[in-house]
Amino acid sequence: MHAIRKVAKKVAVMEEGKIVEHGDVYDIFQNPKQNITKRFVNEDNPASSGELNMTVDDILDKYPNGTVLKLSFKGNQSQQPVVSNMMREFDTLEMSIIEATIHQTQSGSIGSLIIQLLGSPKDQDKAIEYLNSLNIETEVINRG
Repeated sequence: MHAIRKVAKKVAVMEEGKIVEHGDVYDIFQNPKQNITKRFVNEDNPASSGELNMTVDDILDKYPNGTVLKLSFKGNQSQQPVVSNMMREFDTLEMSIIEATIHQTQSGSIGSLIIQLLGSPKDQDKAIEYLNSLNIETEVINRG
């Protein structure tokens, strides 16, 4: 998948001899729809889902009141100081980085950042609203 991401502009994913998903490499990597495509895209990430789940579980054991988020960045969003601006805006929160990836495609960057926010639930919610206002795709993985 690394080679496809680097050199191709379009991609088609086949399963059992049939095309099950096709489109711009950027779009397919950012938002895979089919299970087989999700498996291919996830193979390109450094940590497996199982490793990530274990890491999240360990962090939640130590800091049970935190919220674990997955932030997805598209294009030039990955080059903006989104997280540092958020932390300045919500200075009562603490943040731990769990995992981060960034990949280049012919059409732009795709990045993800998995973090844990610690602080009052109200401030955590405000931070999530802030990220959403910037059109950062924000998924709550676990809320302590």
